[in-house]
Amino acid sequence: MKTKNIVKIVILSVVLVLFLVTLFFSNQLENLLLLKPNLQKVYNNSLSVHFVDVGQGDAILVRFPNNKTMLIDSGSENHKNNLLNYINNVFFNNAKNKTFDYVMLTHPDADHMGNMLTIFNSYKVNNFLRPNIYAEGIEKYDGFNASSGEENYVRLVAKAYALNINMKFATPDFSDENLNEYMRILTPIRNNYSDENSFSPIISLTHNGVKFLLTGDATKQNELELINNYSEEIYNCDVLKLGHHGSSTSTGEQFLNETSPSAVVISYGKDNSYLHPSEETINKIVNYAETNNLKYNNLVYETAKQGNIIFSVKNNAYDVTTINNVNNYVFVNYWVVVVIVIALFIVFVILPYLIKFLFSKKSNNVLKP
Repeated sequence: MKTKNIVKIVILSVVLVLFLVTLFFSNQLENLLLLKPNLQKVYNNSLSVHFVDVGQGDAILVRFPNNKTMLIDSGSENHKNNLLNYINNVFFNNAKNKTFDYVMLTHPDADHMGNMLTIFNSYKVNNFLRPNIYAEGIEKYDGFNASSGEENYVRLVAKAYALNINMKFATPDFSDENLNEYMRILTPIRNNYSDENSFSPIISLTHNGVKFLLTGDATKQNELELINNYSEEIYNCDVLKLGHHGSSTSTGEQFLNETSPSAVVISYGKDNSYLHPSEETINKIVNYAETNNLKYNNLVYETAKQGNIIFSVKNNAYDVTTINNVNNYVFVNYWVVVVIVIALFIVFVILPYLIKFLFSKKSNNVLKP
């Protein structure tokens, strides 16, 4: 009887120890069990750029090496929960201080501006970088044929005023001591365009020689302006986010060759009515890949196919992490699961055994003459 008890105790102890050993592989197990995505290749104190899957739209999160945070666009309103889930659980990783040092709106289309009011209401925002459109703030831009987004944009600017958020225009004149080392706004060159998309700033992000170009819905006209004014800044970029979700109105052949990216990101939704990305743009990417001896599947990243895409700079290169669907995860640490399992193990296995053992021992003592 004593031998059996000893064997049981040894087995239980070994199981418990083995279970505790799994804590050393917590990152892998969190990912495998869909507790949390594996973010081991998203580096601290570096430049990380998150292309968030917001369906047919744009939302880009940036963490700079100095730990300053930025949101560029916010997707459409019907993807609000996806965006907030990603911001809270992945980007801020459940941190108590959820502050955006900078929020930028490239232009007032619903698929870029849809959740901006929610962002202003849900997080502390220190600076709002707004497009140079309706330049008087709450007045209509003189002579501009505004889209239906004007009313919402005016409401957004008024909200920023009400919250005392510092506002600046997202133009090449922008300067900030916290960002100048890492970010430059290269376009729009002019103050007046007939196409609202042309107000979208093209942004250069750099760290340790790794260069990103983020284009909003910038048009081929903006791209040509960029080539004529900033050829050195755009040459040999590492990651190019295609303009206007891969539409034929953006990504001219000359611009693609001038930027010569090693990775291309297309942010769009599955089965969208705009048929983004366009066949014309895809053919350009295919030709570019063949000309430069690149494999298309290694070159192109698409939010509609891979979900959320994170580029994180390490030394003078970058690593890529993809999270197919942020809603698949429960965002619980593995150690919490371990504690719960151990507690249940104690309550339902060890405790009944101890009670039985003690009761048996007490009964034996009572029966003794």
